[in-house]
Amino acid sequence: MMSVPLQFRGTSSFLAVGQFPTLSKRLCVRGDDGEPTWCAKLTPDQAAALAIAREETGYASPPLPSAQLHRSASRSTLASSSAETTEDWKKARRREQCCINQANYRKRKRQHEQRLAGEILALEQGIKQLEAHRNAALQGAQHNLIKSIGDFYYAVGVDAQQRQGDVRNFRFADGSSPAL
Repeated sequence: MMSVPLQFRGTSSFLAVGQFPTLSKRLCVRGDDGEPTWCAKLTPDQAAALAIAREETGYASPPLPSAQLHRSASRSTLASSSAETTEDWKKARRREQCCINQANYRKRKRQHEQRLAGEILALEQGIKQLEAHRNAALQGAQHNLIKSIGDFYYAVGVDAQQRQGDVRNFRFADGSSPAL
C-alpha cells in the first residue's frame, strides 16, 4: 500500500492511501483547540449551511473566546497550504485509482487470455478427433466398399470375365444409355 506524507499544522505524518476518506474529498485538520476544521474553502452560503447543520445535529462547536477568534483569522493563511495538501491528496487518490484500474485491467486481460487458451485447446482436440474420425471413415469406406462389391459378385455367382462389360453395348433396362 502506498503512503503519502501529509502536513497537519507543522507536524508531518504518513497515512496510507487506503486510510483516506472515500466519501468526502475534504481533509480534516485539527486546530490548537482540538476542534476539527475543514480545509476546503467554503462559500459563505456553504459555511452558513454547515453551521446550521452542525447546530441541528448537536455537533456545533462551542463559542470561541477572543484568543481563538484571532487564531481563526490566521487560518486563512493555512488555506493556501491546505489547498496544496488537498492537491497532494487528490494526486495520491488519482494515483491509487490508476493502480486499481490497471490491476483490474490486467485481471480482465488474464481471464480473457485464459478463456481463449481454453477455447484453442478445445478446438485443437476437436480437430484431432475429427481427423481421426475422417481417416477411419475413409479407410473403412474403401475397405467396406470393395468388400461389399466382392461379396455381391460372389453371392450372385458372376465370374471375373462377365464383370467387365462393353460400355458401347451397355443399355439400361428402359433403353437409355449412360452419358459417357
